[in-house]
Amino acid sequence: MGRPLWPWLAAVAALSLMLLAGGGWLLYDRVLREDSGVTACRALADQEKNGGGTADDKLTKDEYLSMRQVFANSRYADLREHGTKLMDVLWQLTQWGPDNEMVALTYLQPLTEHISGLQSACADHGVIIDLKLTD
Repeated sequence: MGRPLWPWLAAVAALSLMLLAGGGWLLYDRVLREDSGVTACRALADQEKNGGGTADDKLTKDEYLSMRQVFANSRYADLREHGTKLMDVLWQLTQWGPDNEMVALTYLQPLTEHISGLQSACADHGVIIDLKLTD
């Protein structure tokens, strides 16, 4: 008498279930769930439509880390790069305060680069935003 067939059937069934679960997760993660970076772009676009925030507000460390993490968790490299670097530059600028115009000038090039880059990255993912350096 030959070996029993049920261990092989159980193994094939278990493997099929694992593949199905993995495929379901990939479908959810890559197609159904919106990317955190795209969600941040949408939030920026909504904020822009509603008049934006005040530039005089001091960015707290927790706010900085939270906003940076949203972009860092994006699956899109362009949103990760420009979003996290823009948050870094904004954090550095807020540490100097509003009365240090000369120091702020040193951050003008990276600020402009990452504002432009983030606008472009958001547009590439279907969200149009208009981030401005001035009012």
